Order: sequence, then C-alpha cells, then structure tokens
Amino acid sequence: MTNILVKSLRNSDNPRVINVNSEGHRFGNVKINDLGFNKRLYSGLRSYGASKTAQLHCMYILKDILVKDNITINSMHPGAVRSNIGSHSGRLYNFYMNNVLKFFLKDPKISANALYYLGVSPDMLGVSGNFYNLTNKEIPAPHGQKSNFSVEVYNKSCELTEVGGYGDK
Repeated sequence: MTNILVKSLRNSDNPRVINVNSEGHRFGNVKINDLGFNKRLYSGLRSYGASKTAQLHCMYILKDILVKDNITINSMHPGAVRSNIGSHSGRLYNFYMNNVLKFFLKDPKISANALYYLGVSPDMLGVSGNFYNLTNKEIPAPHGQKSNFSVEVYNKSCELTEVGGYGDK
C-alpha cells in the first residue's frame, strides 16, 4: 500500500506513514518458504504474528527507501482496544472476549490519540523506522528486528502483491 501511495506522499508536507502493527508480532515469525503454513502447524495467532513481523521487515526497507523523499514510516501497536475484531472467531473466542478480555480493553480514543500524535506531532518530525506501543518506542522481538532477512521479506511482499518496488505505480 505504501508503494502505491508514494507519488501522493511526495506532494505532501511532512509526509508520514504509520503502519498499524501489533505486539502480536512477538508470536510468529515469517517463513518465506512456508507462508501458507503447509509445512508447520497453523494457528491464527502464529499467522497473525507472522503477518505483523513481515510488516515490520517491510517498514525497515521502506524507511531506507523513503528517506530520499523525506517520507517517514513507523509502526505502532494500538493497544488492546474495545472493538469487534475477532467477533467472527467462534463461540469459544466470543465467550472468552465477553467474559474475560472485555474488562481489560481500552477505549479506542486512546489509540486514536496515539495515532494522531505519531502522525502530526512536531516531536515525530524526521523520526522513522521505529516500533511504538501507542507512543512508547519499543524494541521488537528479535525475529522482528531489521536484518538481511528484511530485504527478502520486502521483495517477497512486492512479488506477491504484484506492486513492484518503490514508486513503480
């Protein structure tokens, strides 16, 4: 999506990209040769974690690419928010959500305020390539940190989405 929006972002004042990521990245790693979980046990949490880990890897590469256009990119965990996410996950999940989780979930305004801060605060001007839990900078899980593997994940993502590289569209 970021690659598609690059041309528009170039024409903006202080353009910033914020990926809505998740602490869930800690629960799953990207396996380039088994993206469909055909060679390992599938779980929704592991799959979700792998997708959020892939998003982090792509952010690192995009940070290095976007810098020439003064576009920043960061990733942010919005916190455990009251929403209807997962409401179609079956009776067991719904029971757990309605009888346990809902008491710990935060008002969505907290996440909205954090997104707003990351998106427009002068404090964030020029800040790029970081992972935030709301507005607190955190270090991602070891498998979600920048490495040579980040390039491989980014290239695979471009291949699978048929978007091509930076600014091609």
